[in-house]
Parts: sequence; structure tokens; C-alpha cells
Amino acid sequence: MADPNTVVHFLNQFFGGIGAEEQAYAPVQEKEGPVGPGRALQAALGDQAAVVSTIVAGDNYFTEEVESAKAAVAEILDRIKPDMVIAGPA
Repeated sequence: MADPNTVVHFLNQFFGGIGAEEQAYAPVQEKEGPVGPGRALQAALGDQAAVVSTIVAGDNYFTEEVESAKAAVAEILDRIKPDMVIAGPA
């Protein structure tokens, strides 16, 4: 059997498990493997794909610091080179 597809999952601060509104300005960060709802996503994907990383960012940070947020996400994606990116819930 071929290697499973690699998936990067993007979540906001709440679903990424770092906090609610008090963390809305949290910068982009990476967590290894599935986090929060990513665990259900991994279960649904089965052995067809592996959630290898989760990107988490505060809602306000991402909307107010667009260029910095985009650059941080791009750096992570360039390094991992996933087969797919799944965003949400966010």
C-alpha cells in the first residue's frame, strides 16, 4: 500500500486549544499531529491520509496581521509540503 496522503489542518485559537477571545491575537503556531477536531478528521480519513500538523492562529491576529500571518503559514506549508490543507472549523 502507498504512503498515506499528508494533511495540514488549520484551526483558530479556540478550536486549536489555546484559548477563547483572550487568545484572539495569538500569532500563527504549529502543533504536531491532529489537535481538537482534527482528531475526528483523522478518524474520518482513516489510513488514506495522515494529519501531520495543525496550524493555529488567533482570529484577530489573522485578520489584522494578514501579511505576517500569510508568511508564517506559507513557511510551514513550504517546509511540510502537504498533499492537502483542510481549514476549519475556525
